[in-house]
Amino acid sequence: MTHETINTVPQNVVRPTDVCHIFPDPDATLDVVLVIENTKLPAEKRTWSIVWRIEEGQPEYRVIQVVREGPHATWFKWGVRTTAYQSCVQKAAVINVGTFSLVQRKLWEDISDNVSVRPDCNGSLVFVEELLRKAADAGLLSGERVAFLVNKIKDEL
Repeated sequence: MTHETINTVPQNVVRPTDVCHIFPDPDATLDVVLVIENTKLPAEKRTWSIVWRIEEGQPEYRVIQVVREGPHATWFKWGVRTTAYQSCVQKAAVINVGTFSLVQRKLWEDISDNVSVRPDCNGSLVFVEELLRKAADAGLLSGERVAFLVNKIKDEL
């Protein structure tokens, strides 16, 4: 399977709704967190995401993640999107990544566009680890912070 095949969404899968036109990312400093869903499952079946809440008290978040949709065995990404995500966050393990301005969050989004989806069984985990390392390369995080987060991720396994 080629890189292009891995990143291609199957034709019969419908793209999730993105409500960024209703809930735009505000020009404010916001907390960005790492969310680990399904923590009772093996790591390869969990969904690992980088997210931030658009407005305090509202359920909408900007979400960076790769997912498995329905019966598909491979991981793929929809790109960054705004969606009601509060129920996922409330049921998940949450690790603080840091506090970032709108410009910095846009850089997170740009970086995520250039992180490949891997075919291996830990696709979501590998994606988030690579995203954190590239964020450090771009100056968003220190190397020490990335090491801390990756170690924290390993502790969650």
